[in-house]
Amino acid sequence: MFAGVALIERFEPILIFFGLLLIWSGLKLLRTQEEHEYDPHNGKFFRIAKMFIPVSKHLDGHKLFTVENGKHVATMLFMALLVVEFTDVVFAVDSVPAILAVSRVPFIIIASNAAAILGMRALYFVFDIVKEQFWLLNYALGFLLLFVGFKMFIAPNEIFGYSWFGTHISTNISLAVIGFLLLSGILGSFLVKPPQSLNNKG
Repeated sequence: MFAGVALIERFEPILIFFGLLLIWSGLKLLRTQEEHEYDPHNGKFFRIAKMFIPVSKHLDGHKLFTVENGKHVATMLFMALLVVEFTDVVFAVDSVPAILAVSRVPFIIIASNAAAILGMRALYFVFDIVKEQFWLLNYALGFLLLFVGFKMFIAPNEIFGYSWFGTHISTNISLAVIGFLLLSGILGSFLVKPPQSLNNKG
């Protein structure tokens, strides 16, 4: 995160890359509305990890490693832990551009990102319970990423010697837009009934 701040200060055009990354994430989130059950065996990270780590298909209590056919192998519990930790890293990397769009104060960046990572696992179970009730929140988050990405995209004054937009959206306006989108997603979920396709899921 400190590296991200230093990189922006020395090489402002990196904001365009961060902005496009967030815009891509927002569009992907808006397109991915169909809920599906995640199968870890078909995940790319899981398949790559199995190339380097022998894995047992069975659990052995709370053990992360066990002995199977005379060989030390990892249990599915260890693989689950590995996936969770990898997700934390991806989440941290992906959230840095969003934080940099709001503030470049190192303390705020570190504190907010640490708080997000620490609270992500606990809040996941909360969101898993209420995700059907707040069905519009997914759209709100998608538009939020689009807004933050657009803000970063138009921020640089010049790119490789060529003049760019150089438009700075203030922090107050950014926070107001973010708050409006989140509040709209929550309130809209109560006021608007979800499509029939969502009601039939499960």
